[in-house]
Amino acid sequence: MKRTALLPLLFAAACAAPAGRMPAADSPAGGAAVMPATQSGQFVLLQNAAPIATERFTRSADRLEAELVIPTQIRVSYTADLTADATVRRIELQASPPDAPVGGAAAQRSSATFQGDSVFLEQTEGEAVETARRQVRPGTIPYINPSPSLMEQIVRRARQIGGERVEVPVFLGGEGAQTGAVSVTFMGADSARLVLGDVQVHLHIDASGTLLGGRVPAQNVTIERGAAQP
Repeated sequence: MKRTALLPLLFAAACAAPAGRMPAADSPAGGAAVMPATQSGQFVLLQNAAPIATERFTRSADRLEAELVIPTQIRVSYTADLTADATVRRIELQASPPDAPVGGAAAQRSSATFQGDSVFLEQTEGEAVETARRQVRPGTIPYINPSPSLMEQIVRRARQIGGERVEVPVFLGGEGAQTGAVSVTFMGADSARLVLGDVQVHLHIDASGTLLGGRVPAQNVTIERGAAQP
């Protein structure tokens, strides 16, 4: 499965790139602050001060809806069902070329349902439907490259686990259905550092774990949060 160039180690595309194929099935095998009822807005990612991706989002206590657009690569709309402990029960994705009409038919539809130590995957392209099961650690969070809203979900999960330094299991998807663990280190109430391999993301957060902005120093990438544009 094709990956975007941004954040290559930490954020592999989770069943998002239209060119990808679903891997074959395996054989079976402390509290955060309360968030407002609903949050809406937009994240803008910039590299060397030039916009490279945007993500519009609406978040409530049990649902996250977002559209991530990387103009040179892909448009991904997704809906995630959230739980009280900041895990993700299910995520559904629709992926299209970036210049496809908004609201048009998706080139690819995918879903991932997390149950205990398993994630159940389904991917539809045209008339073809593929399914798979992968073993994961309980509490695994899916990631779509380079979604700030799902970065926030990783931080929210770390807040729920509790501790100054926490490892959050993540499902990176893509070809081979990779899994891993993101190290989250809280530096006071308003900062967190996410690390996987040699990629570090420095985030500005509030007490509930809401992502207010961030940066990837090694790639000269910044994340800005603002109101959604019409």
